[in-house]
Amino acid sequence: MENLNNFSLGRTCSLVAKVIMEQPRVFLMRLLLLFGSTAIGAVLIGFANSYSYRNEYASSDANIQIQFGYFVFMMFVLGVVYTSLAFNEAKSKPGRISLLMLPSRNFEKYIARFIVYVPLFIVLFIVAIFAADATRVVALSIYYPEFADRIHFMTFSDIFCHDGSVALAMFLISQSFYWLGAILWPSNSFIKTFAAVSIISTVISLSWALSYWLILDGVSICRVPFFLNHDFDELHVLWFISALVCLINYSIAYLRLKETDVIQRLL
Repeated sequence: MENLNNFSLGRTCSLVAKVIMEQPRVFLMRLLLLFGSTAIGAVLIGFANSYSYRNEYASSDANIQIQFGYFVFMMFVLGVVYTSLAFNEAKSKPGRISLLMLPSRNFEKYIARFIVYVPLFIVLFIVAIFAADATRVVALSIYYPEFADRIHFMTFSDIFCHDGSVALAMFLISQSFYWLGAILWPSNSFIKTFAAVSIISTVISLSWALSYWLILDGVSICRVPFFLNHDFDELHVLWFISALVCLINYSIAYLRLKETDVIQRLL
């Protein structure tokens, strides 16, 4: 048997496969839900706004921007719900025992589930939205053959634009909170995390508004010249905040999983 004191990439890959193959029907249903919800929404948006194709001078497909907003909404909804299920089996005693007694390191268990529920979801979602967009193009081209030349496919530049980068950064922040909540509260994780995130977001928003008023727009004695004399790139600042929040949340989640007292409490 391999030494459990050393990290093993092979064991981690085996754990990734185990997480997926333990409940193949559940994961298949999640994939169908992911594709079905995006495809149906994209097709309905295309038919609801079919009048936009009647403009023969239009240089772009207006529905791409509309469905982009829908895709962002679905990414947040499906993403946080999916992430909340990362440690769903730990809500029962047999599931907790099965999870904790696996012959592997806590870090390997953590990384394996992280791969399945965090980056893999993002990859699958990107694949799903392009498949959904292709479904929209095919459906509209068949139903409106006279407008087929005005129905365009969505490109990578459409989703990885400024708005897409902002949405992805905000999603990564949200996903990290729900990942932490999945470890803290295996039972009813989504509901409890949603309540906690709502309270935290309200407090941060109020604090941010007060800080902005004091530093940039309010009492002169509190104004900071450094912030007034520098033009910051908001996107870079947002990604810095996103990386920092994700690092903190994922680190806390791993430490929480690793702690001996938590293992005793789960058992």
